[in-house]
Amino acid sequence: MTTPAPDPASTAVGAGLDASLLLALGMHAQPGVYAVLLGSGVSTGAHLPTARQIVEDLVGRLATLEDPDDADAVTAAVADPEAWWSRHGEGELTYATLLERVAPTQAARQGLLKAYFEPTAEDVQEGRKTPSAAHRALARLVARGTVRVIITTNFDRLTERALEEAGIAPQVIAHPDAVAGAAPFAHATVTVVKLHGDYLDLGSRNTPTELDVYPEPWNRLLDQVFSEYGLLVSGWSAATDTALVRAIERGTSRRYPLYWDSRSCRVEGARRLLAGLRGVLVPADSADTLFTRLADHVEDLDTLAEPPLSTDMAVTRLKRHLLDPSRRIDVHDLVFDALTPVRRAVARNSVYVPASDAAHLQHLYDDYRAATTPLLRLALTGIRHDREGFHDDLWVEVLQTLVNLRSDPPGTWNQSIDAAQHTPALLFLAAAGIATTVTGRDRLLIRLSTETRVRRPHHQGDPLPATHGLHYDRVWDKEVVNALPRWAKQPSRFPVSRLLEIDLRDLFDPWLPDPVDFRAAFHGFEYRWGLLQHVLRDHPAAGYPIPGTYAGELAWRRVENDLVPDAEVRFLGELQRAHDPAAWLDLLSVDTDLDATLDSYREELAGYRRHF
Repeated sequence: MTTPAPDPASTAVGAGLDASLLLALGMHAQPGVYAVLLGSGVSTGAHLPTARQIVEDLVGRLATLEDPDDADAVTAAVADPEAWWSRHGEGELTYATLLERVAPTQAARQGLLKAYFEPTAEDVQEGRKTPSAAHRALARLVARGTVRVIITTNFDRLTERALEEAGIAPQVIAHPDAVAGAAPFAHATVTVVKLHGDYLDLGSRNTPTELDVYPEPWNRLLDQVFSEYGLLVSGWSAATDTALVRAIERGTSRRYPLYWDSRSCRVEGARRLLAGLRGVLVPADSADTLFTRLADHVEDLDTLAEPPLSTDMAVTRLKRHLLDPSRRIDVHDLVFDALTPVRRAVARNSVYVPASDAAHLQHLYDDYRAATTPLLRLALTGIRHDREGFHDDLWVEVLQTLVNLRSDPPGTWNQSIDAAQHTPALLFLAAAGIATTVTGRDRLLIRLSTETRVRRPHHQGDPLPATHGLHYDRVWDKEVVNALPRWAKQPSRFPVSRLLEIDLRDLFDPWLPDPVDFRAAFHGFEYRWGLLQHVLRDHPAAGYPIPGTYAGELAWRRVENDLVPDAEVRFLGELQRAHDPAAWLDLLSVDTDLDATLDSYREELAGYRRHF
């Protein structure tokens, strides 16, 4: 009679608590202490074949070539490839021996296996054979130093690809002979150990014999990991890898807990192993859910660990350092530290949500706004008190960094959420534009708008200047904004303009406490940015000036016999008093007159006003 495996949950450390939170707490408190073991379940969603499936497919193709008219023979060969190989091949049928016969050189193997592992353009569009959400979330954990050792039984390259996409160069050990020459784990950013080899490697392991006994270098490496590190297991069921099971069982001096995701810990052998090691079962319906949630939890703990007055303290320190040439690096570091919550917000808001309702998009926008607010406070302080433009290069660098946070997602994605990744950049540009309007620093607004380059989605042409790349309509569709729950079904003719004016208002309270003054400054920014879009019309992707309340029906006045935007009247007055007309004259061609340009711009806004 077989004794049933005990329920791991009943013997787990911390039973009764949310295991994913326990894991996140442990990983956050001790970065680099936990290793990750990945099995084939992590790559399932990427539609990659296993070694066995490749063997079956190749044998089926060989059987077809042997007798193309005998469909039954082909079916039998796929069902029992070993029997077919015993009659037509030599030696034991393994992934390695089959590849050695049909593709004996590295180039031949690469050509043969490319179709199994390398994505086509269609695969990329459909999200096949590309890193999954789990791979990308794991890369986030590696990037912040939480995970430094990854062991995998998969011989695909999705883990390496996700790390490289995140700007991380992993140390990869794919053969036991490479263990001796590898850098110690502590000296590498991250080490990926591919126990079963790489798909192009003839030394890959996949037969029962190969999986029953590991070479001694593998055993020594695994003994080190399983005794010195905590372990998170995902996508591995312990069903066939008996040598790996024994290695885990040998880790009796384990210093840190073992966690195992519930989806792959279903078979009796896995549950018995988990219970015997007093491991913790982590509820998760997929590897994508497990790792995305884990990365989010760890990053949330980062936020909670920050002092509640950190932004106020940073603003005070910025004021102290701003005009001291010897503190330029300190100013840079203060500002770039404020980019961290923005990076996290972009990383945690997946573009792979199949359908997003208005409430979800409202939450998305609010998340981006909250994450960007500390940075905006620093920028407003810096622009307001640095009238000489000593740090203007820094603000251009910050906007470029924000723009670059938007990634090109493979597969099928939600276009509204994808475009909204530029929300922090748009908030920054608008806030900086209001500040430059008030301080008479149009040259900085022009630099921010023309020097910042915005990559077009999926490299559809040359990058755009921010003047066009961050146009309201490229970041948020007006119908989407009007549908946000905050408006209670009261739409606006200028929804993005209304959104920015309302949400940036509080930031300027200490500076512009009178709402009339703030509105004038906001309209001044919109008028100037629209003027830039009007002037820079030679770009093939150029569009119309931004739709905004600065061009609304109530924002015009009669000057002599003409209707003129209020913002234009103020713009001309400010140029005459304190602003720098040379900044605008430098932007125009030699034979273009500023007055004529403003006349044509006014005509465009007049038609625009009538349209709305």
